[in-house]
Order: sequence, then structure tokens, then C-alpha cells
Amino acid sequence: MIKTTQAADLIISGSGSTSGGIFRDVKISGSGKVSGDIECNQFQTSGSSRINGNVKSENMKISGSSKILGSVTSDTMDISGSTTIEGNADVKTIHISGFSRIKGNMKGERVSLSGGIKLYGSLEADSVQLKGGFMIQDLLNADEITIGIGGDCKVKEIGCGTLKVTKKTFGLDILGKLFSKHLITDQIEGDDIYLEYTKAKTVRGNRVTIGTGCEIDHVEYKDHFSKVGNAMVKHSEKI
Repeated sequence: MIKTTQAADLIISGSGSTSGGIFRDVKISGSGKVSGDIECNQFQTSGSSRINGNVKSENMKISGSSKILGSVTSDTMDISGSTTIEGNADVKTIHISGFSRIKGNMKGERVSLSGGIKLYGSLEADSVQLKGGFMIQDLLNADEITIGIGGDCKVKEIGCGTLKVTKKTFGLDILGKLFSKHLITDQIEGDDIYLEYTKAKTVRGNRVTIGTGCEIDHVEYKDHFSKVGNAMVKHSEKI
């Protein structure tokens, strides 16, 4: 817990700017600018905000347009709208329903995405749920990963315990064609793997199912391998 018992609140309403510091609650509405690092219990911003430093908070809620020029550390974070974080994001529980751009790495326990994210580093968590489109430039690593493809989905490598990749379904066939995207990755390695609409060079796991819409160069499996529907696998081997 951040020690802010004797601290005051920071409230910016309309247009304003101030320096960083230790606060109890931070609330920015309208257009606000903070120069320096922030430590607080609650961080909430709506409208347009710019933080020229790091943010350390117990709970964060960001809506509208926000830019943080440092790193973020928090127990919870809820993002809707457009957010840019220039550094790392170390958050136990994070939900993103808008679009976020994170220049560093993301680390947490539970990550839920129902919008779009561009991550220039790696994502490590216990549980990851991704719905929509995303780009992860390096590694996606979690015990449990669920991906619902609804846009462009790209990640360099995936490491997991269990992985389930499916495509969002739409009521009309014409909408299905418009959103016929794929998960594109170099390598997937895990225990239990189920894939749909995935393009990968190598898939390696204990139990592997390659489903509809997949194009896989090479599959290595230990216990079980199956190919479903129109899946294409160039080569498979039991190891």
C-alpha cells in the first residue's frame, strides 16, 4: 500500500498543469498535464491528460486520451479510449477496452483485452484473454491464454500451459468474410494447444489440435496430435 495518509488530493478540472508528487487521489478531467512522477492511491483521468513521469498507484482508471511518458505500476488498471505508455506496465489486473500503445514490457497476473493493443516488448501473466486485434513484438507467455480473433493478431512467440485460439463468429456470412483475420506467429510452445485461423512456423506441445483455417509449417507433439477441417500442416512428428 502506498503511504498517502497525510497527502492531499490532486484535482485538475478543465485545463491545468502541475508538478508531480505523492497524493491521496488524482483526478484529471478535461486537459491536464503533470510534470514529474506520481504516487497515489487512486488515479483517474478522463478527457486528455499527459504525465511526464512514472505513475505508481493502487487503482487506475483511464478514459479518453492519455499519455504517460514513464512506466506504470498498479494493482488494477482499466483503460477505455486511447492510451500510450512510454515505459513498462507492471499491473496485477488490467482490462483494456479501447486502444493502447505500450513501448516497454507488460507484466501482471490477469490481462483482459477487448479492443486493440500494440506492445513493443513482451507480455507475461498468469492468465491472458485477448479479443480483437493486437500486436506483441516479442514474447507472449502465460499459464492460460485465450484468443478470440477479431482483427490483425501478431506475436513473435507464444509460451503457455494451455492455449485456445478461435475466430469470432458473425451472424452473416458477408461479415465473416470481412473479418477473416489470422493469428500470425513464428512459434508456439505449450502443454495443451487448440488453434483455429493461425499461421505459424512451428507448433510444439504435449497435446495439439490444429483446426479450421490454420496454416502450420511444422508440428511437434508428445502425446496427441489431430488435424480438423481444412487445416494445413506441412510436416508433423512425435517427439
